[in-house]
Amino acid sequence: MKKIVIIGGGIIGLVSAYYLSKKGHSITVLDKGDFTNGCSYGNAGLIVPSHIIPLAAPNVLKQGFKWMFSPESPFSIMPSLKPSFIKWGLNFALHSNEKKVRKSSVALNEISQLSTHLYHQLDNDKELKINLQQKGLMMLFQTAEVEKEEIHTAAYANKLGVEAKIISNSEAQELQPGIRLNAKGAVYYPNDGNISPAQFMETLVNYLEKAGVKLMKNSTVIKIATHSNKVTGVHTLTEVFDADEIIISAGVWSEKLAKGLGVNILLQPGKGYSFTQSTRQKISIPAILVESRVAVTPYDNYTRFAGAMVFGKNGNKTKLSKVAGMHKSINSFFPEMEVQFPRVESIWSGLRPCSIDGLPFIGRSKKFNNLIVASGHAMLGVSLSPATGKLVCELSEEENPSIDLKPFALERT
Repeated sequence: MKKIVIIGGGIIGLVSAYYLSKKGHSITVLDKGDFTNGCSYGNAGLIVPSHIIPLAAPNVLKQGFKWMFSPESPFSIMPSLKPSFIKWGLNFALHSNEKKVRKSSVALNEISQLSTHLYHQLDNDKELKINLQQKGLMMLFQTAEVEKEEIHTAAYANKLGVEAKIISNSEAQELQPGIRLNAKGAVYYPNDGNISPAQFMETLVNYLEKAGVKLMKNSTVIKIATHSNKVTGVHTLTEVFDADEIIISAGVWSEKLAKGLGVNILLQPGKGYSFTQSTRQKISIPAILVESRVAVTPYDNYTRFAGAMVFGKNGNKTKLSKVAGMHKSINSFFPEMEVQFPRVESIWSGLRPCSIDGLPFIGRSKKFNNLIVASGHAMLGVSLSPATGKLVCELSEEENPSIDLKPFALERT
């Protein structure tokens, strides 16, 4: 039995603890908040094996610069002179080419398929009750330009074994009864799904507490102790936790923690927003409004709307212009849903940890042989959490990993 300390109580850290707890280890999870205030809690909750194109892609970079000066645009790059941002930006640009995207998409597909398979296993665990929904996902579009891009992506998805169906507006309307769609058409991915991220997090917390995992709230890490080629413990503001192994899964803060150990992973925070409402009409199948990059997820009593990605000078201030862009697009696609502009206090925002190539960092450090890092999932933290947790457990147990981990290595460039 090992003493394992997991830094970060988001969905990646908690799912890692879930798999590791089944191996009988003594596990402590440290969270700088109270396990309810990270990106894992307020996102769209989509399980998307359809998302095979990484964030670092030519169209994303091109569109990002195009949108830079549009306040309501869904993607913005706010210039910054911080060396870390400049280094990350240059590497992101270098990875945004067709050759590297194709290579990354194969790896992304493998981990997504593994994660979807594991979600079904988790859904069958009576102690978890995650309430997985698998109604698919509709990529709705309104313009011929975006239609062409989505058809191209659908063809590539089918080539990789991800089922994608190109459908007309009338066919999309049949799949979304009871609500009028204002769209040119859609691509339908029938094998996508969704969960309630808040419910999943709460379920995990309850399960882990019953399993004897120590969940430490408001535990800000100030130092990771080392000796020779090993990490030996974690210092917080109030306690010291000895460790045989340490896992860093602290989202956007993972880079700073790793850098303090001389382990370099390039991450930048991408700020996103969401709000929830009970609406007059409700879709039955989750959708992404492609032109505005807004995710729409229906739940029993409400609908969640999530979107925007802002790099650079994020700060803590809510950019209402981004929410305005989301709101405008929602009412354009669903003119009879009657979505109200949300109250400022009801708008959730979070910082997504984004890597240089759109793939997460999952691996063991070469510098410290008992240090594992799992971070950089961008918008796919919920979707990829079971696979990541399983892979972290396999790394810890020194088992053969379920998939090739070379594309996710910490030292990759």
